[in-house]
Amino acid sequence: MPTQCPAPDGTPRGAGREGEPSALIIDCQSVQTSRSGGIASFDAYKHVKGRKRHIVTDTQGLPWNVVVHAAGDHESQWAFHTLKPIESWTDRVETVFADSAYQGLENEIESDLDWSLSIVEPEGEESGFSVDPKR
Repeated sequence: MPTQCPAPDGTPRGAGREGEPSALIIDCQSVQTSRSGGIASFDAYKHVKGRKRHIVTDTQGLPWNVVVHAAGDHESQWAFHTLKPIESWTDRVETVFADSAYQGLENEIESDLDWSLSIVEPEGEESGFSVDPKR
């Protein structure tokens, strides 16, 4: 990555902003597929037949990696494969924020990537969509 370009929010690098993130956010989304073929399976939790998009962004929302896989595969099966390429793109990442679907991966991410995985629990007892802190 060039070091002379402005930060994602438009501020120049000389304003104290680093060009690379120290924290990333990982999550996935199940999407229904059309009849055109390709990988697909049933996500029993979301009740969707299709694919999952695994997305890693920085805290500004800029994408760092995307992996598409069958919806029936659990998030934990693909999380490491989605994060691993980023290791060679930056040496500044320290923390990855994720939801409870990624629990149990803390040791693998710590030992293989030298990053910490922070599981963010939702606030409140509301069901349905809510914006979680750090995510």
